[in-house]
Amino acid sequence: MEHVLRYSPAVSSEARGLRRLWRKHAIAIALPAGILLLLFVPTFFFGRVLSPNDVYYNHEPWATIRDVDAQNHLLSDPPSSYYPLWSLLKDRAPAFHWNPYVGGGIPGYGSVAAAVLSPIVLVPILLLPLLWSYSGLILIKLLVAFGLTYGWLRQEKLGRLPAAIGATIYAASPIVSVWWLWQTTNATVLYPGLLWIICRIFQRRTTPVALMILLAIGFAFSGFPATMAYGAWIALGYAIFHAVLSRRFPAAEILRAAGSALLALLIAAAPLASFFWLVKRTGYLESRASVAAEEVGTYPPSHLAGLIDPLRLGDPADQLWIGDPALGPSNNFVESTIYVGILTLILVILGCFRSGRSARWFWILAALILIALMFGAFEPLSRAVGSLPGVRFTTLARLRFLLPLPVAFLAAAGVGVLLRSPLRRWRPRPLRVALLIGASLIAADLALLAVRFYPYVTSEVAAVPVTPTIDFLHRDPAPSRVAPMFDYLWPNSAELMRVEDIRSHFGSEHRWRALLNRFAPDSFGRTGTVIQFNSLTFDLGDSLLGALNVRWLVEQPSIDILRWRIMEGATIVEPVNGLLRLWPGTEIRREIDVMPGMYAIDLNVHDLEPSGPRPRVAFDLFRPETGEKVWSRVFTPDEIRSQSKIYAPVYPFAGAGNRLILVVSVTDLYGSMPRSESGRLVYGRSMSPFTLHSILPEGRLYENLADEGRFYALWRTRVAPFEAMLADRSIDFREEGVIEQPISPILPDLAAVPPLDRQATLSVARDGSSLVVRTKSAVPFLLASSEKVTPELEVRVDGEVIRPETINGLFVAVPLEAGEHTVELERRIGRGWWPVSFGGMAGAALFILADRRLRNRGRRPRR
Repeated sequence: MEHVLRYSPAVSSEARGLRRLWRKHAIAIALPAGILLLLFVPTFFFGRVLSPNDVYYNHEPWATIRDVDAQNHLLSDPPSSYYPLWSLLKDRAPAFHWNPYVGGGIPGYGSVAAAVLSPIVLVPILLLPLLWSYSGLILIKLLVAFGLTYGWLRQEKLGRLPAAIGATIYAASPIVSVWWLWQTTNATVLYPGLLWIICRIFQRRTTPVALMILLAIGFAFSGFPATMAYGAWIALGYAIFHAVLSRRFPAAEILRAAGSALLALLIAAAPLASFFWLVKRTGYLESRASVAAEEVGTYPPSHLAGLIDPLRLGDPADQLWIGDPALGPSNNFVESTIYVGILTLILVILGCFRSGRSARWFWILAALILIALMFGAFEPLSRAVGSLPGVRFTTLARLRFLLPLPVAFLAAAGVGVLLRSPLRRWRPRPLRVALLIGASLIAADLALLAVRFYPYVTSEVAAVPVTPTIDFLHRDPAPSRVAPMFDYLWPNSAELMRVEDIRSHFGSEHRWRALLNRFAPDSFGRTGTVIQFNSLTFDLGDSLLGALNVRWLVEQPSIDILRWRIMEGATIVEPVNGLLRLWPGTEIRREIDVMPGMYAIDLNVHDLEPSGPRPRVAFDLFRPETGEKVWSRVFTPDEIRSQSKIYAPVYPFAGAGNRLILVVSVTDLYGSMPRSESGRLVYGRSMSPFTLHSILPEGRLYENLADEGRFYALWRTRVAPFEAMLADRSIDFREEGVIEQPISPILPDLAAVPPLDRQATLSVARDGSSLVVRTKSAVPFLLASSEKVTPELEVRVDGEVIRPETINGLFVAVPLEAGEHTVELERRIGRGWWPVSFGGMAGAALFILADRRLRNRGRRPRR
């Protein structure tokens, strides 16, 4: 027998595998690749970064330093609320347990509320530079949604081409794509994975436990309860349909899936517990339920046109929005987008007539029910569905997030109808080419709409800079808090800048908002989620500000309200009768008599003219009894001109009836200051606890002289309900605290402490996510604070765990005996639930190993 030897180049098994994969799933690879290519054309060819960070330049302090017109004003939440959390994940490990930067402190990014531990978010944020985080998030959401949908549709026995087209329609659906950067879609991209598992269960196919646990973890950490609930309800309905249709109950597979879901919940127990505690404290669900009951939560019938015309009401890329008042709370582009497309609708209609596919009836019914609910077509059905857990807190129009599922399935079935039509027998190749062209057109249409919606900016714009005002706040010895006015540091951009802002966007407790409303009555609306302050109505004299450790007020340069409000309460000590001339080397001394309610003295310096290389004026305050210098500051001519007044604080260095010595020293400078008839320096008495400290290019900073710090000593308390405390303006929180019920027996002894002995030395240091306070006092006292009492908190006094008391409605108070003590406040996400999470991790590992062993045993050939 003759053998013929032929030359065959060596081809690795990996290369052969890749070729087979390409030949088998070429269209499934090409379609998402084409979408991604279109999405990143501005990046590849024009050096632009997909980033909505240009909206930062709509707000101060960035609006002053750079003139940037935001391309899409709707994309405000992702950069202000989610991007800062991603930055904490990147380089702020202590914030895992506690985030001190907004709302007086909230649970950190380890909580499900932050949603950054979802694999959908965690992977791109950790692997990519922060500047590219938006691109990475869109990339992974698109690919995961496409892959899971493709697997689900293939499991439904749809062909490769129909499944690829259906997966494209779902993954890039505008209903989902305009929400890619929100937490909302962390769960929606996993919907097809749930359906894929259910489909495999009722086809008696075994799904790896590890994959089911991973999907369940991703769902549990997605961070948006409403879309989690939507997915759970549609999955339940799909499972019931399959159970009725197949007339069997695959108990073993259902138990495996249920066990995987249970283990995922156990793993997420600690982050979920912290999330539930926070939601309970915020009162968010109650407010959402009442608002949802009042809102018109459906679309008007005229909005059906939105299925085929995505820009009928305007285009955010052109900053043009016509809108429709009938849409109610959905009258904006992201809430009103229900675009499907004409080609997709044609395929959907064809898919309704596909024979032999029983699942199509479920998805036809699902589509009709969803349309009826979204458009309020059947009131009894709307009431029934609207009362379901997870649905009753949102408008029914948001059920649109489920609409891409039946659309994708029926469109894929419609492609199958065409492939089985007589055209296949007569013209198979032209038909396939036409379908490929149609699929490409659908993909291009969806991708271009996303490209049009998302902004692409330069790297310089995307990298939000630290401004001079923020840099000044960084140099302030921590811990201290700020209260910016209007849109300054628009919540929650303070997280990104690592500044502790008492405002917040989401995440603030109901009682915290009530406290802020005491001195800023219009800071929070019932239906809103953003806290902001108005300079005109902000109560500068409320002592609660000092108790909350608000050390700085910040106002944008375009507004000058606070300075005039502070000046209105000032009085002059004696009439002005001429000027004191200043020249290099001048030293002026003046005794300052401190009056009741006086916080600072204000001084005027005029006619400044430098005479040397270092022109400046130094202001010093001394105690006359000891000669001790209690305050000193040097001003340049530019600083004096910009501020118009110089403030020298007398509080807390001296009280009513005390006296201080002011010394003014001039170097390399000529000028003048007002004088009285007797020739003495004239000054004013400022009765506001806030004084203008600095004027920087993009912000005015006002210092709170009555700031008590994060911790302070008290010797007096009163018992009163929280609501009464809010209404009682006579309470001086610097002198007494309010408790709602009598606490430690040490308190009656505090009133007996002589006033002259009421002194305590406190030093505060931050240690990771903990605060350590070292105290020294010769008498007992109540250590009060503006640190919140939350379930995450553990307080230790000299190493012993104690139960903290609650003061002023929300904050930690610790009674201490005389002597030296160390008080440590440590916070941990889901405190008490970590053993459950660790147990879930161990159980998941054992379950995966046991499942693998059983599957391998089932694959062994029988002898």
